Amino acid sequence: MVSLCVFFSAWGYAVASIPARWLPKMTPVPLTLMGSAIGLVLVFRVNNLYGRLMEARGLWGRAVYLARQATQSV
Repeated sequence: MVSLCVFFSAWGYAVASIPARWLPKMTPVPLTLMGSAIGLVLVFRVNNLYGRLMEARGLWGRAVYLARQATQSV
């Protein structure tokens, strides 16, 4: 796993350090669209995370309530 991370880090560094004159001229439109798509995916993931967090809080509160009820009845 570590070797894979090192490989991809080295690959990213190599690609980022290529001089701009060797790269073909590109328009920023595909990168902008990709950035927007990634942003939307992250928003949906964060909303899903918040929903799961609220569900976990509700379940934890219910578990505390039931434990308190069981303790009081004993």
